[in-house]
Amino acid sequence: MPKPGRPAPLMNPWALGIVLEHVAKIDPKKTYLEVGSRHGGSLQRFGRMMDGGAKLLAVDYPSPPPKNNKGEKLVETAKYLREQDGYDADVILGSSFDPKTVELVKQVLGDRPVDVLLIDGDHSIHGVACDAYNYAPLVRPGGLVIFHDCGECENDGMARRHRPSVNAVWRDLGERKNTLLVQGFTGFGLVWV
Repeated sequence: MPKPGRPAPLMNPWALGIVLEHVAKIDPKKTYLEVGSRHGGSLQRFGRMMDGGAKLLAVDYPSPPPKNNKGEKLVETAKYLREQDGYDADVILGSSFDPKTVELVKQVLGDRPVDVLLIDGDHSIHGVACDAYNYAPLVRPGGLVIFHDCGECENDGMARRHRPSVNAVWRDLGERKNTLLVQGFTGFGLVWV
């Protein structure tokens, strides 16, 4: 089977490196949940930081044909992580804030608490707030919630990716908790639960 696409192509390498250093400190790392996975690049990058055999679960809304085949690529990435790397990787294709999807995520996780949650789905205020408030409660005490596209971009040609809605939800969820904003390209917001 061919190796899936490049890991995390739209993430600044410097900022990603800092975030991965913090992920490495989470112990144990048995369950990873990703909301908004696109083709699976970040599923590969963050998933491989988890302990061997960890549960990896990606949720994404598939693009309708013929726009692209991100759902197929994401499923292929999960299959690769299962067969080649030994992770218990699954994909749920559907709207992350649909109550049926939220319930399915809970069923797939069972009684496993989430150690690391990456939120990189719908960047509207409604979408990111739904994702944060539906999935952050699944993260165990001492676990980590990561928001992508949380920082403030300079006008570097990618300013269109600045998402004040993501930053607002990150600040709200992080109120009275330890937080870190890692600026670089579009930035990451971290919240320790």
